[in-house]
Amino acid sequence: MAARGVVVVAALVMLGQTPHMESHASCLGAAILACGLSACAGSPASPPGWRIEDLFGPPAEAGVFGDFLAARYAGMTGDRQAAARFYRQAHVRAPDDPATLEQAAFSTLASGDVATAARLAAAADRDVLAGAMFAQLALIVDDLAAGRNRRALIRLESVRLGMMNEDLVRALRAWLVAPDSLDPAVDPDLQPGRRNHAGELAYVRGLILLSAGRDAQALAAFEQGWSSGVRLPYATAVYLRLLAALGDRPKAFVILKGLQAEAGLSPEIEDVAAGLAAGVGFGARFSTRQGMARTIHALSGDARAESGPELAMLHLALALHIDPAFELARLQLAQALREQGRDADAVSELRKIRGPSPYHDHARAEEAWLLQGLGRDAEALQVADGIASAARDRFVRLRVADLYLELERNVDANTLLGAVVEQDAADGRRDWRPLFARAGALRKLGRWQDAEADLVSALEIAPDR
Repeated sequence: MAARGVVVVAALVMLGQTPHMESHASCLGAAILACGLSACAGSPASPPGWRIEDLFGPPAEAGVFGDFLAARYAGMTGDRQAAARFYRQAHVRAPDDPATLEQAAFSTLASGDVATAARLAAAADRDVLAGAMFAQLALIVDDLAAGRNRRALIRLESVRLGMMNEDLVRALRAWLVAPDSLDPAVDPDLQPGRRNHAGELAYVRGLILLSAGRDAQALAAFEQGWSSGVRLPYATAVYLRLLAALGDRPKAFVILKGLQAEAGLSPEIEDVAAGLAAGVGFGARFSTRQGMARTIHALSGDARAESGPELAMLHLALALHIDPAFELARLQLAQALREQGRDADAVSELRKIRGPSPYHDHARAEEAWLLQGLGRDAEALQVADGIASAARDRFVRLRVADLYLELERNVDANTLLGAVVEQDAADGRRDWRPLFARAGALRKLGRWQDAEADLVSALEIAPDR
């Protein structure tokens, strides 16, 4: 056993010291081969007649160990898709081990591939599946996505997915039983199991009541969610529209003004604000499928915030598997892909956000920056030019202006930043950043006095910078 540990450490050391090899698999193979050959050849400190099985166990066990080591290395170097592939291979070699199934399902979900994780889980033995939490979750979500609600409900009522998923299981079950038994679904199942989900569960309760046409009760649930301090864009948007529909437009506008002062309005809330100002009616209510996707998003927000892009990818992929048109989740999925170094995949996701979506311009701005990072400057500018003049959102204009500055389109940057500065003045907003950025564009254009004036104005707003 001691020798085995030395070999493992040696393999890991070699993995860490060979960053220029052609692939993770070849690096792993070299490490194991070097260790195996030295052991088989014997050494002064080695008993004669050693075999590779003495180090790694029987051939099947050695294969599982190798797959796990390869998966760990791929994960360490940021290749989530390769990690998922190696973990799945380990499960194929050891199909009776719940731990290999769980790791394979988790890593596959974390790479964004729900369909493959669900197929893996569906092929597993029932007893093995019972010990694999994320594999069961993949099956449930796949059933929901395919409209197999009864099968999903049976699974939800029989599985144990751990404390971290307790609230999620109860909330999804509530969506499925609400049409037949609304009160039992909404009341016992959606009382907060953990204090940090109180606001989120109140919003979910409101969405379920709203889908059943019980608007006054839904409004009370939204009030509870709002009072908790939770600010989910889609729930806030529904809350504001419901307030207006039930005759309390002044309160809706007071909330909008407070949000604007706190942190600005998200694209979804900007859309609601424009609709309320124009007198647009309530609009469509969420379907069961749309509601369940947002439930997954709402109840996994704390985990995404605390655990980084891997867990973020997992939950966002689950939500999008149920509702592919959930554009906020898709925008966040692209961000998680970018954090994993998968910029080309992020561009592909962003391009799925099209048409009259409130997130369209944000998606295009992020796409332009990703293309620039991939060295595709001409494409980046083409995307940026397509939204520069039409974008209503201040954040989008600033993102495009920053890209113009990066790519030496200083005249266009100056024009766009000028529009932002003028709008800020009209809105009474005091922000030094667009002034500072415009000064950079003016300096590059040789307009030194104008640049100095902007810098002086920026300094008056933020004298400590």
